[in-house]
Amino acid sequence: MTAESLAVSNQRLQQSMDPYLAASRNNSDRTHNAINNWDYQAVRGCQWVVDVNGYKTWVCPDLAQQTPRNRRGQVWSLARSVYS
Repeated sequence: MTAESLAVSNQRLQQSMDPYLAASRNNSDRTHNAINNWDYQAVRGCQWVVDVNGYKTWVCPDLAQQTPRNRRGQVWSLARSVYS
């Protein structure tokens, strides 16, 4: 066994694991998104919005004040589509 054959063997092992790890990561993302979407949309009444900078974020109603807020507690102004 040479250093070159060991490197080739290691590279093949890595290549064989890449699809498995990618599939595992995708499955984890799908599960996480399904749970968060259900929790945020069905339970909390939140919705996805895109702000003026193009970032996608959750906006949730503040049930006590009926004021839409993002997860950091910033008030969301739908008229201006910016945080106040």
